[in-house]
Amino acid sequence: MPRQERCKTGYPGVYYIMGTFSATGMPEKIYYIYYRLGGRQIEEKAGRQYQDGMTPVRAAMIRAERIQGKDRPFA
Repeated sequence: MPRQERCKTGYPGVYYIMGTFSATGMPEKIYYIYYRLGGRQIEEKAGRQYQDGMTPVRAAMIRAERIQGKDRPFA
């Protein structure tokens, strides 16, 4: 299966891929954040557009909290 194409947003370190909303089968954006913490590059899923109510702004806020250390990554 080919790798899905990442689409940029207007926020640094935030991008999305297109997926499908499981309830309706309609296209849905899945947002990811990308940052460095302690010299390591970390890439993690921020949320889904409809299922989690995620927007690029909310994803950027999550990314900022992770970088500042207010919120820890899940893994």
